[in-house]
Amino acid sequence: MMLAGADYTSAPRKRKPIAVCHAELGGAEVHILRLEDCPSHEEFERVLRGLSLVGIDAPLGQPLAFLAAIYPEAMTRAEVVAKLRDETMETWVEKCRSYRGRDGERELFRACDRRATACSPMKCFFIPVGRMFLRAVQSLENTGFVLAGLQDGEKKAVEAYPTLAVENLTGQRSYKTDDPRKDTEARREVRRQVVNALRSTEPLPGYGLKVKISEDILAGLADDSKADRLDAILAAIQTAWAATQPNFGVPVSVDPREGTIVDFKRPNLTGA
Repeated sequence: MMLAGADYTSAPRKRKPIAVCHAELGGAEVHILRLEDCPSHEEFERVLRGLSLVGIDAPLGQPLAFLAAIYPEAMTRAEVVAKLRDETMETWVEKCRSYRGRDGERELFRACDRRATACSPMKCFFIPVGRMFLRAVQSLENTGFVLAGLQDGEKKAVEAYPTLAVENLTGQRSYKTDDPRKDTEARREVRRQVVNALRSTEPLPGYGLKVKISEDILAGLADDSKADRLDAILAAIQTAWAATQPNFGVPVSVDPREGTIVDFKRPNLTGA
């Protein structure tokens, strides 16, 4: 089975492209084939058109209370996506920024966000995952993808979160920074541990998959403070793991409008 993992950005460019890892799953082995940079949304959608399974390091759903406030008539995932299709980034950011819950709540969390210690998918500044959500969902819609385990369709997407893989392999969560001046030896050591785990001939702990990867692909990953390509590889591995699980590792109780992070720590992410 061919698949891919993507380290996503809402504003891809030459200096900060969307990193894509192409891989092949065979039995209990995932073969990392190649890495590809997409410096624009158009390039990313070109890649998506050639795929049938992809994992994206970006939120692919929103808290139900927020969706009910901004799209009260949208009762299904398809109806929500239809609303999102025509949203501009400016209007979407304003919806996220201006939201207030009954008790003044601002940035809400899904159950999986809380349990994975992830940002609110409504967050549009500093760590702009809210912006990533909008553009990722629009690109998936443009190329015919649905959420794996939650919707019917031939082209399936899962919500990956490489930080969980790093934490599982090293016990640490701090391993990257977009500013090389803020990189530390501690972060470099975490990246080295992850690279060594990928290099191992033993099944990857937790995921139960052997990773086949060339030294050419591994070269430089530990020294790259941004870790975009490393994250794309980990997203591909999380996606491969999901493909080996019933219903892609997604409990049937999850609302398709919210979606969920997919990882082997499923009970900790969904409450199922």
